[in-house]
Amino acid sequence: MSGRLFAVIVTATLLACVGCSQTPPSPAAIKSSPAPQGAVIENNGQLLSRFELSAIVLPGGKVGSGHLVNAAEREFRAKLTTKLRHYLGEKPVTVAVRDLSTGITYTYNPRLRVATASVVKVEILIGLLLKAQQAHRRLTTTEKALAIRMIEHSDNDAATALYNRVGGADGMAWTGRKLALKNTNPGPPGYWGATTTSATDQITILAALTTTKTPLTTTNRRYVLHLMSNVTPGQDWGVSAAASRHDTIALKNGWLARDADGGRWTVNSIGKVGNLLIAVLSSGNSTMTAGVHTVEHVAATVAGQIRPAPAE
Repeated sequence: MSGRLFAVIVTATLLACVGCSQTPPSPAAIKSSPAPQGAVIENNGQLLSRFELSAIVLPGGKVGSGHLVNAAEREFRAKLTTKLRHYLGEKPVTVAVRDLSTGITYTYNPRLRVATASVVKVEILIGLLLKAQQAHRRLTTTEKALAIRMIEHSDNDAATALYNRVGGADGMAWTGRKLALKNTNPGPPGYWGATTTSATDQITILAALTTTKTPLTTTNRRYVLHLMSNVTPGQDWGVSAAASRHDTIALKNGWLARDADGGRWTVNSIGKVGNLLIAVLSSGNSTMTAGVHTVEHVAATVAGQIRPAPAE
């Protein structure tokens, strides 16, 4: 059974617990168990790799064994993880994907922490908007102009100006708490690009822009996504490689040659591609071009496996 077929099964079936005998273990307990490269599959917040369903309801009301779906999930998970491992080898890359239409979530190497580089600019803007909400005001004309430069053109001076308005490192820590980030630590004061994060935290940030479970108002969510949908040509690489023909794309990329890493490149991309939230973070790249190629290959591979096959 292919990975795409598994996605179709999950999409087409109602995953309902019929006579469950046990409460599923907590995500924390599950994630502590061994898994290839830390890969995990979830559905609507429940980790499929430890299904304890007695049965599932299939289309037409038929009841089928939960073991069938569990076996399909294991095959999907193993196939995708094997593909990524074969391509990446020991490269320090972490991936997280959430399908908003099915609730399926996949992660690869989730414990890895990577410097954000410019993807943190999305969090800076969210922090600015949350501060404005707290003060019951809208962004000023100057703040809006800086936000456009920061997100659409990845302007560093604009980012520094807004970072300072948020409150610097302390303000970013406050923003992280508001967003319930678990693995993101602000860089030293003034060094916003040295913030470290996980792919799963970046999905949390993207979810704050695309779901109602968020401290942001609807207007502010749409505002951030609008800017991310209008990045300047030449900066629209990355997770956009996962797009199908009619997908809308909102993304932010980050790239930085790090002295602390021997001059090697950190190359990251986060965004919403159709119904997928995708974060691919990488470090140790020999060149920026190599990093971009890696990020795009990984994004396309994961999207190709997690999405249902198109109708014929």
